[in-house]
Amino acid sequence: MTAGLARARRGAARALAVLGLAALGGCSLLYSGRVDLVMCVEEGAHGLPACPEGETCVGGSCTALGAPPGYGCEDDGDCLPGSYCAAAPGPGGGVGSSGPVCVKPCCAATDCGDPAVGLVCAEPDGWAGGRVCLRADALLGRAWPGTTRAGSACGAASDCRSGVCGDDGRCLDFCCDDSYCAAKGDACTWRVTSLGPGPAWTCGPAVAPADLAPCHGDDECRSGACLTVSTTVKVCATPCCSSGDCGTVLVDAALVPLACVAVEGTTVRACGALVGPLAAGEVGAPCTSGEVCRSGLCRAEGYCSDACCSDADCGDTTRFACRQVGDAPASALQCVSK
Repeated sequence: MTAGLARARRGAARALAVLGLAALGGCSLLYSGRVDLVMCVEEGAHGLPACPEGETCVGGSCTALGAPPGYGCEDDGDCLPGSYCAAAPGPGGGVGSSGPVCVKPCCAATDCGDPAVGLVCAEPDGWAGGRVCLRADALLGRAWPGTTRAGSACGAASDCRSGVCGDDGRCLDFCCDDSYCAAKGDACTWRVTSLGPGPAWTCGPAVAPADLAPCHGDDECRSGACLTVSTTVKVCATPCCSSGDCGTVLVDAALVPLACVAVEGTTVRACGALVGPLAAGEVGAPCTSGEVCRSGLCRAEGYCSDACCSDADCGDTTRFACRQVGDAPASALQCVSK
């Protein structure tokens, strides 16, 4: 048999196999006419019947880029870009796997892709890795998500992109800044909601008309929270992904930078720690102590790190990634060397 004939027969066999899978999957596969490409219509679906085993539907084509959040993995390379492999957070969340699963950090459900895939942004009890995209049907109190953004009116939880409709008839969701909040006048506020047992950054009515850096009480702050950062200074809590999101505060007639840190006893990050005048080193800068790092955080390996929400917060993404570090809330997500 010639090499050309062998290739043709293999191509025909693959075409027949694809068409067979399509029949099993209710036409979720479409054969494109190329023997090396399978078209799909169920965005985010992984493996059979939407795609061949091990491939994911991305942009209408089955690809081998990696598994999406919630699917089993052995290491980071098994997961879609922007996700990483971690011990399954809380009960459920995994698809056909009792071991580690791919997880993707998120600020809100809108970071979790097409709602038809069923992923929402959550932070399960006992999980110190910050908020991650997980399947709604594996989380207590979450409905299969709709499309309505935080702050907009809802008649049922399934209307909301987060899968949660609040008692006030508006969709609830987490946030990293005001842009995540759809309703006019809403802000990313520090409060306790039905999204979780503790306080978190969620979209809701702003408490004050504008952010005030120094404060004396919660009612002075747009975020609804006044944090103590030193014995003499309090500042309005501001959500952050990394220290670059934080500004400065006046201390003894000098402007002092604030770093992005986990609020004591939580995994919730805010601009809430003072750093010294030499704290300028970005992620990856050499250090022997946190005094030279913009974040105030120097890793034992000798480079500056920082808090993060995604790989993009870590500067050079070819060298650094946003990953869960340890089990302590204060170190939940940090920029680490790849």
